[in-house]
Amino acid sequence: MSEDPVVDLDFAGPFSRPDTPAAPSLSDIGPMWSKGLRYSFAHVMLPILAFADPDKFYPIISGSNIEEYLRKIWCDLALVLGPGESPEGLGVFWTVLRHDTEAWVIHLPKPMETPEAFLVAAVFQFKKQSPGKEVERFRYFTLELGRNTFDQSELYFLCEWVGSRMMGGEHRNHGLVSDNSERTFIAGITRLIS
Repeated sequence: MSEDPVVDLDFAGPFSRPDTPAAPSLSDIGPMWSKGLRYSFAHVMLPILAFADPDKFYPIISGSNIEEYLRKIWCDLALVLGPGESPEGLGVFWTVLRHDTEAWVIHLPKPMETPEAFLVAAVFQFKKQSPGKEVERFRYFTLELGRNTFDQSELYFLCEWVGSRMMGGEHRNHGLVSDNSERTFIAGITRLIS
């Protein structure tokens, strides 16, 4: 039986190990943190951690204490960005999309503003001939809140970060989806990776 990797719960997360780059300083990053905690957690902090080294991020997100780890990052980020919001609703769900592809879906606290996210997914495609789980391709998807310009009703957008913002990443909008459910999100991601 394999043990979960040891995960250091300090704010730097996977960056705290000697073989990974230093954690980014929030003061060095500047304006990308200005949209508040919910946005910064889903659109900035998690992509920074995931895209820095997907092979090192996989054991963290698949570990048994991932929810505690995410709550710690949320609370530490709240201390830096201002009055803390509760991480109520934060949770993780794992699913297999294809024989070589897994998605770790993170449920987020309910979004209040556009383009905050309901859900994000770290999607790992593994090398076929690898003896372990060596990442061949990593993708990061978001299910975002939008608003109808005429009546302000909720709309739902399936989007993707291609690289983190800190690394010059690009945000892609893959279009409207029917609802904000996990099932719809997974179906949309499955369609995009096929």
